[in-house]
Amino acid sequence: MSEPASKFTLIDLPLPARLVLAAFLITVGIGYLSALVQLRVQHASNGEAMPGVEDVRRVFHGVEGMSRLERLLTAPMTLPFNGEGQMQSAIMEPSEAEKKREVTALLNKDMAKQQAYPDFKPRSKEELAKLALQMRDGERLALIDWVKAGAPVGPYTKDEYSGTDKLRADLQLDDDDNPLVTEQFVTKDNAGKNAVQIQLIFYTRCVRCHRESAGGFPAQFPLDSYDNLKPYTSVEKPSGMSLPKLAQSTHVHLLGFAVLWCMTGLIFACTGLPGWIRAIFGPWTLIAQVADIACWWLAGTDVRFADAIMVTGGLVGLGLSIQILGGCLCLFRRGGWFLMLIVLIFVGFGVATVYFKAVEPRLKSGHAATPTLVEKPYST
Repeated sequence: MSEPASKFTLIDLPLPARLVLAAFLITVGIGYLSALVQLRVQHASNGEAMPGVEDVRRVFHGVEGMSRLERLLTAPMTLPFNGEGQMQSAIMEPSEAEKKREVTALLNKDMAKQQAYPDFKPRSKEELAKLALQMRDGERLALIDWVKAGAPVGPYTKDEYSGTDKLRADLQLDDDDNPLVTEQFVTKDNAGKNAVQIQLIFYTRCVRCHRESAGGFPAQFPLDSYDNLKPYTSVEKPSGMSLPKLAQSTHVHLLGFAVLWCMTGLIFACTGLPGWIRAIFGPWTLIAQVADIACWWLAGTDVRFADAIMVTGGLVGLGLSIQILGGCLCLFRRGGWFLMLIVLIFVGFGVATVYFKAVEPRLKSGHAATPTLVEKPYST
């Protein structure tokens, strides 16, 4: 059916109404950018600008061949601190009192070494703080190594885990002076070699909350014995995002974003652009959003749907960008069109400035990578 000869377009609206619509479109665009920041914070791996394929698979499909305990100890610390997100923060985010105590212990060790070797130069507090965090990471790696080795009961009960050859090399366990694991968790095995006290790590880092007498939600999942730990060391079938989380995210997107995409789509549909362009990109964002959410729900059954989320999410962003840009420029005639383009450039510059000056530094601090074991501690 052809369009009437005399049709309504945005340019027919009063100037104040067009200014309101332009401000609305720009505000929606800024809001979408803030949603991308939230997406990075919640799901992107350490050091990554945005979630990648593996991040999307982990969130929506689940991780193949991994136990729940290993998953919680390897998931990014930007995820929520709970049984559905991550638990490595229990090890890797010490309190200020713990930081001070650990750095002081290392400093005392350096001072004692300086008395024995006058040429030895003690490390700075900054170096020791970094080393202390690196040694905490050694605790985490030891737990992961024990779980991947099948969570053997003997090393747990005796509280002396020798570890695989890789772990011993990574943690420098054969170096009595510089083992990369917190000193209180290092012991000797029957052969007189350094070993890690797995049970003591669990008791120190986890059991303070995960015991029945602690109270609160974590107390429902006690970890104070091998029998209580064992179920979490078995390889899980990938499950992806939980049903409550899926339902909550779906209702927020379909009831919240659908209204916004409807408004931006209607504004675009009323531009003076060719009808076929308006017919395609008017409903584009709404359709892409529904397809994106459908892939969320199906990703748990097939990893290909998790991979498709990268495409459907991109289509949502593409459609919204076209709607905002087309809507803003078609709200005004040639002189106003040029002025609107200048405004959009300034808005883009302002958003970029805020992002790189205020947002990016905080994101980097939140995504600070765990110290790598490639960095060796100071030694003479």
